[in-house]
Amino acid sequence: MPSNELDTALEQWWSCDQASLQLSENNDAITLRRIPEGMWLSAQLSTDKADHLLQEKYLMLGRSSLEHFHGALAQDPDNGLLWILLVLEKIPDLHTLRASLTDLLNQRDTLRALAGRVSPGAARSSYPPINSLS
Repeated sequence: MPSNELDTALEQWWSCDQASLQLSENNDAITLRRIPEGMWLSAQLSTDKADHLLQEKYLMLGRSSLEHFHGALAQDPDNGLLWILLVLEKIPDLHTLRASLTDLLNQRDTLRALAGRVSPGAARSSYPPINSLS
């Protein structure tokens, strides 16, 4: 979705009373939802159902990013897709909403790029099991 289309969609949603806004970018779903505590932003991270190794990979990669990005990783119980989430604790102004959504999408893209470079075995811990240390 080009930036000007995104801005228009955000402005229209911002000025109405709809509870949520569904967007799509390159066949990936993006959802913005008004909640009593503020606003919930989510972006689809995986394109297929995530198996245990993929979950582990994204958890490993996401651990270090939490110092800079205060989002979360979640799995949809219905279809197994992974999502990256960001909750804004109060209703932001339009500029802050746009910046937060941009941060969320940049974090999604960064995680995807890193995940593509990490070999499947690298996500596993190289530390020995604790019971083998005795």
